[in-house]
Amino acid sequence: MADGRCRTVLLLGTRPGLAPAPSTGALERPRLSFPLARLRERALHRRLAHDRRWSVLDASRCPAPRSCAAPEGEALARLLRATPPGPVLLVDSRVPGIGRAQIAEAFAALTRADAVFGPTPEGGYWLMGLARAGRPVPGALFRDVRWHSRHVLGDTLAGLQGQRVAFVTPLDEPAPPGPPAAEEPPRQPALRLVVT
Repeated sequence: MADGRCRTVLLLGTRPGLAPAPSTGALERPRLSFPLARLRERALHRRLAHDRRWSVLDASRCPAPRSCAAPEGEALARLLRATPPGPVLLVDSRVPGIGRAQIAEAFAALTRADAVFGPTPEGGYWLMGLARAGRPVPGALFRDVRWHSRHVLGDTLAGLQGQRVAFVTPLDEPAPPGPPAAEEPPRQPALRLVVT
């Protein structure tokens, strides 16, 4: 770490009571089973945790006040304020394709910008980060965000007025955790042919 500041990656997961990840969920997608979502989360943690360029924290174990009763934006802002000083990334651990290269790209972007986003095609983001170079978390950050809509990224950017913002590689929106989508029963054919 050339600048001597601690770099922190906060993994936002699928546990009940945890601040939700900021991706939109705007498109109807098949749901991942909760155990499968947790497996994906753990695998990402293992991939990132062995890199000495940053520390990886499970957001559900952070010292921030319990966030289950707080609105989504407040809960995410609390997590950002509770982490050690230095650059911090909030990462949606449900998103496939995240690895060390994507995290390194985001931290590199924070050397030139105050905030960084990894957008999703549906209008949300899989990653959000702040440089926090001697500045507190902006008070308007996450204010009036229309969560779970195609406006999540735009609304979050509105809370960063006057800040330098960078973008990293877009990734696909994750399948939301929860019970698998109910399968449709097989359709009965409208006409039956009998061949004799």
